[in-house]
Amino acid sequence: MQHKLGMINKGYGVSSFKALSEVKKSLSTKKVGHMGTLDPLATGCLPFASNGLTPLIEFIPKLPKIYEVEIYFGESSPSLDAEFVDLKSLSFNKLDIDIQKIENYLVSIMPSYKQLPPDFSAKKINGQRAYDLARKGIETNLKPKLVNFYEYKILSFENPVLKLQISCGEGFYVRSLVRDISKLLDMQAFMYSLDRISVGPFNIFDSNRGEILYYDLKKVFPDADFVDISLDEFERLQYGIAPKLDSDNEFIFAYFDDNLVYYSVNLLDFKKQKFLIN
Repeated sequence: MQHKLGMINKGYGVSSFKALSEVKKSLSTKKVGHMGTLDPLATGCLPFASNGLTPLIEFIPKLPKIYEVEIYFGESSPSLDAEFVDLKSLSFNKLDIDIQKIENYLVSIMPSYKQLPPDFSAKKINGQRAYDLARKGIETNLKPKLVNFYEYKILSFENPVLKLQISCGEGFYVRSLVRDISKLLDMQAFMYSLDRISVGPFNIFDSNRGEILYYDLKKVFPDADFVDISLDEFERLQYGIAPKLDSDNEFIFAYFDDNLVYYSVNLLDFKKQKFLIN
């Protein structure tokens, strides 16, 4: 059984579930969990953990999240992305777009602001997904939520398309940011493309679309203790007896013969140990 942490560079038009099915196939397992869904029209970094490492997902650093987004001005979409737009019919006519006004707004919402989630989102309302209600024309009545917006960079402006790189926290909707910029300028706009560059230590650098990369635990948990155990301790593990490790670190990973066989999480309000004997 393979216990892995990694990232798949998700392609366009592929659901996160479908992308993970490729990971499951490559690892010959059904137990794979991801760290933050990507919409089918979004591409990029989709981190995951498999088998015995899935319980670590809640402890893995996932910030900041960095995206590259292209905003097309002059056309709108109810979903705020390209789902309802005929991309081939776009005129790409130049418009009077006040870039400085956009920059002033982006500076004003750092480091945090109250953001209204998009109607076409996976938020649950009385047991139903907001996007299901939105597709039926039912008001979602979603409430604004405080989100973190760390920084931005203008990558290019080829009128009427503005490309931004943004760094944000959990629960941030890039489509909502596009909507708010549209309202700011009193101009129609939608999210033409979205590429997630990184999530915490995971990133798409040096990878191709659809490619799976595996990560060393030391890169994901740089402050953890990594120890080797003896043959005697390894044999005891097979009977559910944890090794006596001389460490009070919050995260300890134990290896035998270069294979991860045990780890423990010891936080102030949480303790867990996992035996990874095949």
